[in-house]
Amino acid sequence: MSKTIRNTRKHIRRKNRKLSGNRKIMLIASIMITLGICLSISIVGSAKQDHELNEYYNSVLIQPGDTLTDIAKEYYVEESGDFNSYLEEIRALNKIDGDNIHAGNYITIKYYKSA
Repeated sequence: MSKTIRNTRKHIRRKNRKLSGNRKIMLIASIMITLGICLSISIVGSAKQDHELNEYYNSVLIQPGDTLTDIAKEYYVEESGDFNSYLEEIRALNKIDGDNIHAGNYITIKYYKSA
């Protein structure tokens, strides 16, 4: 083999090594960018989950024409769960069967607010 061909092959090998080094850098950069994006998404997701609801109680005077369902709708928030479950909690808390409430009486309402 002639010296020129050997030098050309060496040059090609060196060039390929440089390219593979550049490929490594690009791969590492891509991985770091991907991890950064995943970390950002994770932080945003956990921030949404940290949105806690505090539980409070309020005494409500029943007015003429009020129904238990209407009163519960005033205090209900979707983050607290299913509305029917919430209504059952109010019934249990006040020892009420059905919607039997009477004007002039008080009932205790559990409600939730963001922390």
